[in-house]
Amino acid sequence: MAKQYNCKLIGLTISSKGIPQNKDQRLELAANIVATCSEKEFPLDDLYLDPIVMPVNVARHKCGISLSRYSEFKIISEPSPKTIVGLSNVSQGASERGLINRNFFAMAIASGLDAAILDPRIQGLWMR
Repeated sequence: MAKQYNCKLIGLTISSKGIPQNKDQRLELAANIVATCSEKEFPLDDLYLDPIVMPVNVARHKCGISLSRYSEFKIISEPSPKTIVGLSNVSQGASERGLINRNFFAMAIASGLDAAILDPRIQGLWMR
């Protein structure tokens, strides 16, 4: 349908077994998404891959792993897919959500993030 209606597409790196716990599994899922899109002749310029960020209060050590996915996803194919994050996921359940979201967002952009699904009311995310 995304191809038929000329839409962008978000590919989530989640399998039927849930969220992968290591980087190789996430890269494999991302490569499978890219391969499927290529087979269906879906333009990879319109594909956004989401590495699925885990909440910092549950899986603090996984945040760095998620950040490295942004640059790794870009070398899967040519043209490279774009990357996206559901920003509020990283701060889910934390008391300082705005601070966590702002800092993770900056680090993700520096790591190659292209887009984010976020609350535009978060103070400090936008340059004025």
